[in-house]
Amino acid sequence: MSASQSVLSRKEWNSRYFGRALVGAFIVAGLGISPAQTWPDKNTATPDLVQTDFGSNGSLLPMDGGDYCGPTSATMAIGYLYNAGFTQLFNSAPDDAAYLNLVKVLGGLAGTSDSGGTYSTGTLSAIETYLSAKGISPANRFITNPNDGNHLTLTEIANENIEQNFLIAVIGWYYEEDGVFYRDGGHFVTITDQDVANGTLTLHNPYPNALLDEPNLPAYVQQTVNMVDFVATNSNTNPSLGNATYLQFDTDEVGPTLSGQGILEQVFKIRVDASQLPSSGFVPQDWVIDAERKLATGGGTLTVETKVTGSGGIKKQDEGEVIFTREVTLTGDHSIEGGGLVSEVSTGHAFGTGSIDLSGTGRLAFRPTGSGQAVNLAAASHANDGSSDGSAVSFSGANEIELDRGANTSLEVTLGGNSGNGISNLSQSGTSPTLVISANDLGGTEKLKIAGSGANLPTVTSNMVSANIVGSSGTQKEGHFLTYDEDDGFIHATTTTGDINVATSTSIYETDTAQELTGDVSVQALSVKGTTVTGGDETLSVGSNSSSQPAGVILNGGTISTQTLAFGASQAAIYASKDGGTINSEIIGSGGLVKFGKGDLILNGSSSAFSGDSYVNEGSLVLSAPGTWAGAADTISVRTGATLKVEEGTTFAGTTTAASSGTVLLTGGTLGTLELQSSTSSAGPVQGASFQGYGTITGDVTLNGYLGGYEGSGTLTIDGLVTADSGAAYIWSLDELMDDTDGQAGVDWNTIDFTNSEATFGSSEDTISFLFDFGTGLDPNSGNAFWATDHLWTLFTFSGRSSANHRVYMDFPTSAFPAGNFDYYHVDNTIVLSFTAVPEPSALGLALLATALFSLNRRRSSRRQPR
Repeated sequence: MSASQSVLSRKEWNSRYFGRALVGAFIVAGLGISPAQTWPDKNTATPDLVQTDFGSNGSLLPMDGGDYCGPTSATMAIGYLYNAGFTQLFNSAPDDAAYLNLVKVLGGLAGTSDSGGTYSTGTLSAIETYLSAKGISPANRFITNPNDGNHLTLTEIANENIEQNFLIAVIGWYYEEDGVFYRDGGHFVTITDQDVANGTLTLHNPYPNALLDEPNLPAYVQQTVNMVDFVATNSNTNPSLGNATYLQFDTDEVGPTLSGQGILEQVFKIRVDASQLPSSGFVPQDWVIDAERKLATGGGTLTVETKVTGSGGIKKQDEGEVIFTREVTLTGDHSIEGGGLVSEVSTGHAFGTGSIDLSGTGRLAFRPTGSGQAVNLAAASHANDGSSDGSAVSFSGANEIELDRGANTSLEVTLGGNSGNGISNLSQSGTSPTLVISANDLGGTEKLKIAGSGANLPTVTSNMVSANIVGSSGTQKEGHFLTYDEDDGFIHATTTTGDINVATSTSIYETDTAQELTGDVSVQALSVKGTTVTGGDETLSVGSNSSSQPAGVILNGGTISTQTLAFGASQAAIYASKDGGTINSEIIGSGGLVKFGKGDLILNGSSSAFSGDSYVNEGSLVLSAPGTWAGAADTISVRTGATLKVEEGTTFAGTTTAASSGTVLLTGGTLGTLELQSSTSSAGPVQGASFQGYGTITGDVTLNGYLGGYEGSGTLTIDGLVTADSGAAYIWSLDELMDDTDGQAGVDWNTIDFTNSEATFGSSEDTISFLFDFGTGLDPNSGNAFWATDHLWTLFTFSGRSSANHRVYMDFPTSAFPAGNFDYYHVDNTIVLSFTAVPEPSALGLALLATALFSLNRRRSSRRQPR
């Protein structure tokens, strides 16, 4: 593991997480600054934040926050600056939700990874970016260069830890072998005070148990620790610290011998000039971007409070939004791979003049503030000059463009700069692109127009643009097929209503009353609004039967129950606006399927004559038909934020892949091969994919995300092999306080049965993180009497073997519970999870020494984890 590192945001497993209270943030009221500029005391004005205590056991951060020390320490530093008077750093007095949002944002900006944590360079860069977004320019701030390598004495720290300066420190975890100290991880803390005479440092430690035998709770964040010197040479540390004297933490368990403990490697200073105080007349300075700027926000929201200018562009990654409150005049191109760029301006350029490439789950949103105005905005507006192409907007993923005029009289947005050169200003590519244009009055008071004429404009066939471009409106995001008008931009397509039996192959048919086919019917596109289309033995055909043109179906809560629903060679593009959209028909086609829209699409019919790769771009696709879905050679790809659910009796024998933050949910069904894609990438931090549920996986599993955790326990049977990377995690759910004595694995908690004789779960090189999912108020910190005694739970069974010895490699990165310690071991061919309670002081007796030694081993193991 690398040294100064921290984690990422994991997908909430189900809706109950959103009902669990946020904890872990001690809110400090804003402190006024006197004219004499008296700065507040850092010990009391710094918020007490625990990286593993946002949500139940850290569940609102990835890997339960176990590697989020860098972003959490930086958030505490920014929280202090807010309380020192720099109130522009938060929109209002920060609460738990605001602190959680900032931890996510800083984690995203820093490139935090659940397999490597956060590097010092990333943490400091994230702080710089955040200050720039708030209008504090490099000329008005100071942040230590991460390459300075400063190794400060207590006296030097005291000289730096003054006024509004804030110090963030990196601890390196070391263990000793044959006189050499080897580094195996790191940890960030903030320094709030020091006592040179007595040799102590006072810290705000986001993982209290990393240094002292204290629980990871806000009351223990502030810690005062004795410091001693450690003299490093080129040969006594690995990697070498160089010839220097460092400060070493001298606690009861971390003595001067440095066996399994920490060195204060670097101390970074953050300072904002007093001239930037709002009380001193602060004026936001422009944020100048002259190269590509990656903005990943970790699922949080970054609000940019100043004008953005320069020749560069923005690469938006992962989920969450970047909101621009002022005009953006960037001339470079933008790439939006995930999350959204949001403009709140009411005049001029929303995002600058360069081209905009939407991929993944990228989206654009136009939300002008103000009221009573006729707002006109442009995006990607650089015009061609005859010798070059102009700017344009393209989409290749599950993309969206949102228009919301708010309190203004109207909003008109024009995209693109090509004119008369035959180049489209809105183009699409890829295997499953979809675009949703969200507006409550599209073509009326909210218009999305495309620049130019002729071939610069969207292609319209039979009075409709491509079926994979739909409009949505209202709180239910009800879908509409679209056409294009040069005066009004995208508008609702003219539809055919009434008796479906008189519709033709050129009809864009829409019904809001029940219809029954009396014979086979063909339509160009079909929209069902909260009603049914039935038809005995009849076939309903949709689309042109051309592989180059998708066939469109919109289900606004409706149901199709004809004998057959046929798409021919066309890809079936099915938009479901809300839950309840159902197809009971047998689906026939060779072009595969793409599901989009926020709602559920439930497929209850057989698919023996259906083939082609399928894509879940948004919402949920539910396979509920008895038998086999599609062919074994086909794939189902689940995009970020989307869900595939396979219910009991349904088998998909092909390959299922889930992208970052995508979810595969098995409720008794059967899958072939499963690939949960990586939670990290070279392009920036992303959230690992998730698998939940029970049933059978007949093929191999590639686990580069999260496995387990489901409200409704069961047994997952895996017949193939599991290959995991260092960012993989297993989530164990316990919703009732019972164990092997009064409960049953696979009934009262989730379990896995590995049937392959060669199966393993993790490896010595790539251990799997064990994460806890306790029901509300049931975790060991709850004080429940259940945790005052020892417990055992059967976790895994290796039914293909007689012994489970050396088959499982897991660790407990966030398991510091004061009530006791978790561990696991094998019994024959099973793996058992154990909890050993820590006795009350009156009950310690002669068992104290043995218990302390056991606890020490577990704590030392966990201390190398927080980064």
